[in-house]
Order: sequence, then C-alpha cells, then structure tokens
Amino acid sequence: MSTRPFLRTTPDLPQMVAEHGIDAVAEQIDQYVTAQRCAGACTLLLNILADRTQPAVARERALGRLWGTVPARDRVSARVA
Repeated sequence: MSTRPFLRTTPDLPQMVAEHGIDAVAEQIDQYVTAQRCAGACTLLLNILADRTQPAVARERALGRLWGTVPARDRVSARVA
C-alpha cells in the first residue's frame, strides 16, 4: 500500500512541525503514522513518533528519519497540485 495520497494532502508536515511544534499537529501526525504503518514503515520509529509521552525532540527526529525515506516525487506540494 502506498502512502502517496497522504503525502499529497500533507506534503508540508515537517515544515508544520518546525513552525508550530509536534504537539500542535497531533492529528496530522496520527494520520501519518497510520498511513506509514499500512505501508510497512519502520515500527520502532513509528512507535516513537506516535508515543506522546516521548520527548518532542525524539518524536521530531523519528519523523525526520521516516520522512527522509519518502521518494522526492511523492513530496509534491499541495499548493502546486
């Protein structure tokens, strides 16, 4: 299963986290985690990202590692699409 539909609707998730903090975009993070679980992404990183008791920096780092595995073609901005 591909996570492309999610990425096309929320291509700026890391930017949103950088600007507002990971707790402010909790709903989008939950959607991203669900999509990545269905796609078979790294369970350890997803568990850290989904666990709101983890320090924000650990969750942000997990998001960065996961996001970095997404092919560039799937990172199209919603503003362009």
